[in-house]
Amino acid sequence: SARAGGGSAWKGAGMHGTGGQQLTVKLRQRAGAEVARVRVTNDGSRADAMLVSGAGSRKGFTVTYRFDGRDVTAKVRGGKLRIPTLAPGASAVLKVRIARTSAASNGDERRITVTARSAARSTIGDSIVLRAAARR
Repeated sequence: SARAGGGSAWKGAGMHGTGGQQLTVKLRQRAGAEVARVRVTNDGSRADAMLVSGAGSRKGFTVTYRFDGRDVTAKVRGGKLRIPTLAPGASAVLKVRIARTSAASNGDERRITVTARSAARSTIGDSIVLRAAARR
């Protein structure tokens, strides 16, 4: 699940797969930025670590990732960020900073997919799409 800025509602909580799990982040200013929080939850019945991957920067938008106060952008881009073992029902939060660069025109959009998979069973996972939209 995810939420943008200081919002209190988590989008996609309790849902699995990519259907309906999309959060739109509107970047209104040139060189404006927003931070979305992606909550990674262990919905399994056993303690498990999670492997996280995510999309990177492209023309018009820069994307960076932080976990536990550290820049983990390279690890997320490489699909190698390991979130330590979570008990069943426990969660951890990954911060995703999306910045609009001067190369983005009004109307440009970028979809950033963030995926978390079980470290023990890689076929079990979930994704959410963060949609960055350059607006006036």
